[in-house]
Amino acid sequence: MKNASTGLTIFSSTCDGHDEADLVLPGTDSAIYRSVAEAVAKLCDAEIAGISVYGRHGVRHHVLFGQADCENAAKYLSLCAATTLDVASHVPAGTATTAPVLLDLGDPFRFYAGVPLLDAKGGKLGAFFIAGRQPRCLTPQQSDTLCQLGRHVAALYQSEMPQEANPAMRMPGIGRIDDIGMDVLPDRARFERQLAQFMTSNNMQDQLFAVMSLHVDNFEDITCTLGEDVGSALLLQIAERLRNCLYANDFIGRGDSNHFLMVVQDLERAADLDVVIAKISAKCAQPFFVDGRNIFVTLSIGTALSALTSDLPCVLMRYADTAMHLAAKNGGNNHLLFRLEMRNHILEQTRIASDLTYALEAEQFELFYQAKVDLKTNLASGFEALLRWNHPSRGMISPADFIPVLEQTGLIVPVGEMVIRQACRQLCIWRAAGLALLPVAVNLSARQFESPQLLPAIEACLAEFDIPPALLELEITESALMRDVDGAARQLRKFSEMGLRIAVDDFGTGYSSLLYLKHFPLDALKIDRNFVHGIGVNHGDAEITRTVIQLAHSLGLKVIAEGVENITQLAFLEAHGCDQVQGFYFSRPAPGKQCEALLSADSHKKYHKEAACIAA
Repeated sequence: MKNASTGLTIFSSTCDGHDEADLVLPGTDSAIYRSVAEAVAKLCDAEIAGISVYGRHGVRHHVLFGQADCENAAKYLSLCAATTLDVASHVPAGTATTAPVLLDLGDPFRFYAGVPLLDAKGGKLGAFFIAGRQPRCLTPQQSDTLCQLGRHVAALYQSEMPQEANPAMRMPGIGRIDDIGMDVLPDRARFERQLAQFMTSNNMQDQLFAVMSLHVDNFEDITCTLGEDVGSALLLQIAERLRNCLYANDFIGRGDSNHFLMVVQDLERAADLDVVIAKISAKCAQPFFVDGRNIFVTLSIGTALSALTSDLPCVLMRYADTAMHLAAKNGGNNHLLFRLEMRNHILEQTRIASDLTYALEAEQFELFYQAKVDLKTNLASGFEALLRWNHPSRGMISPADFIPVLEQTGLIVPVGEMVIRQACRQLCIWRAAGLALLPVAVNLSARQFESPQLLPAIEACLAEFDIPPALLELEITESALMRDVDGAARQLRKFSEMGLRIAVDDFGTGYSSLLYLKHFPLDALKIDRNFVHGIGVNHGDAEITRTVIQLAHSLGLKVIAEGVENITQLAFLEAHGCDQVQGFYFSRPAPGKQCEALLSADSHKKYHKEAACIAA
């Protein structure tokens, strides 16, 4: 079948190549797959985008978007089949014209990039690909988009038809890191001894060198979602690329987990370090192909120059670590050169940790509430409770400064319990004032979510203030859920059985699979604000947002977009079916007393959305 207006072809064929008429992709409405194929074609500037998945009894189901017709379908099927069978599971951009599979097409299509669709155990479900007439290179963002949407397609297809996976096509496993050579790198203690030997055997006044601390960003998300074996193989590949950036006298070591250490020697001046950093960044910007998938990583790098001190090796290493931690805190994918004033940051963190010990007991924390708006009714549909710290001498301290310290010290668990109690108390206050009650969402950290104290604390708070469970919503980041999928599922089921509402926060920033999300008792997904901010500015962010909305709805989940700040973002979200929005465009976080106007009978009115009919 072909839709002439969209260039969409949907059909099925048996493995011997004979078409079966009027068969479409099973399970979910094929419009979802069409939307993904169309999105990736637009994002990657490709003339053709396609999805090919295996069905029962050797039948393959196909979606082709672009200038493709059934008469030429066999040519595109051979490309899909080659991808699925791993003849060309990913043909590097720029070399596609030499790939044997493309020589069989007999068509002027000279560019191809594809990824296999894999189930949770590595079995191959099918292929996801793009093609075009002109040889070219994908940008890193386009390649990442192809991989990311491919994972969503695989998860969605398997969640609808889990019995369709072909166990005979499972990919072989990968050995653990200590089995495949990573242990040849010196650990931190050996690296420090090697650095000490180097420093004592050279005239430090005549030589400038650098100690580098390198952290693989979001590595925990990768291992929690894709497995430790994939993480180990990824680290091995990263180590090899880092080795290739070193000169003869340089050396490399490993810290704990996703942490590397390097010494770069023979620098004539500090500016020479920029060349090394650029080389490392360029090497690691290319995708790592592990276990049948492309993985993109970024590094947070901290560097300390020998000119800072002639003291102990551990001092230089600590300086490099400090710069690395600051680089990671600033969003990752960054390099910072240690400066002596950075020691103030260490002192500040120590001071905050000390003050936080007393802040909870002294009741210095308070909650602000930000409204959520239902886009169908234009009415407030709930609130998110946001933690604020009103320091007695320093005033309001940014959550970005103290919440990471709460996590590090473990205080996040008792503070999190306080947040739940205060939210329930605020609901009780609003009820006593005769106001309409709307659900209040509280954020759970990974550490709090895994705490055995959490469930009893929630039950106690609900009972103390006589709050119906449906009025309390728990927001949990996708990375927290994926740390222990089985444990998360058990915990979520307990929450659901209590009648609590559950939402996945910051969706799109981690490596979660929609297959797992389908089996969690969830109510909503919250699209990460970074994607929302890109609407109207970055076409890729807009397309990913649109696709996530459609995929979430196919799983029966509501979609909430946070960080909405302008009419362009709002209009796009409304036009593409987003259920609720939250952001400065409607209201800023405010104390509970100031939110009463939104709940009173006279003021519980519709928000006005100027020019809301504009669609991106």
